Amino acid sequence: MDAPLPSPAPQLSPHPVESLQESTAAQAARNAAGSAIEAYLNSSDKPALSVPTKAPAHSTHKLPAPPQLVPPPGDKATRWAWLAEQLRSDTVWQSRGDPTRALLLDSSHLEASFLCVGDHPSQEEEAAGLPFADAGGEIFLKILKAMGLGRDQALLTHALPWRPATGDPQAQRREVGVEEIHYALPFLAAQIDIVQPRFIIALGSTAAKALLGTANFKNLAALRGTCHRFQQIPLIVSYHPNYLKLKESESKNSAMKAKRAAWEDMLLLMREAGLPISPKQQAFFTQS
Repeated sequence: MDAPLPSPAPQLSPHPVESLQESTAAQAARNAAGSAIEAYLNSSDKPALSVPTKAPAHSTHKLPAPPQLVPPPGDKATRWAWLAEQLRSDTVWQSRGDPTRALLLDSSHLEASFLCVGDHPSQEEEAAGLPFADAGGEIFLKILKAMGLGRDQALLTHALPWRPATGDPQAQRREVGVEEIHYALPFLAAQIDIVQPRFIIALGSTAAKALLGTANFKNLAALRGTCHRFQQIPLIVSYHPNYLKLKESESKNSAMKAKRAAWEDMLLLMREAGLPISPKQQAFFTQS
């Protein structure tokens, strides 16, 4: 098991994790599955994803101490611009690749009620200069739409603001090391402090480890089905959209189970947020 993450800067450290288990009635109400979103997710006309490789030893050691980030007073736009400059000038971020690449801190929806946290930018996202601007992100945007959320209601970001170097030209992705998660956490915590979302969605293992700590992480399944809290903000854990794509390569049944499970997480979030759930939404991804 990973060692516990050291605490971030005192001003931004999370409160102890709290859990609110679903009621039996709520659990019984949960089912899942399909419509236009299902048709999209079941289609094969999407680029394949690479499976992450293990993090090479050289990629995560010798990182400096995490930065002490205290956003200045001001409105959200002013504080966000300050944070972007802190990241842009960060020596670790600069050392992780081409310094001319886009800084993936989206400032277009700072009043959003939902903060959606992925693992790290992909090559496609860096090329587009926008978070979630890849095949997995397209899936997640359709999921948000299926929940009845407008694009302006969700701010998209990453637990790690840079794409981890693989040390292997043939490997496009790798797992994120604990030291990297620890170093990047103050940047993520500062985003949460500035935006003050009503709800947080942690998509994938890296986001879950960053927000709940590696000491609380056994596997993603163990954290699902529960409403956690980060800095008193309700937090739901779900699978990364890229995982849903990878399950499609196994079998139709495996893909359907994964999609249904992810949708059940969204139903939990909708109930916690007080969003209306129609009978059609209740039945998404139910196998016939």
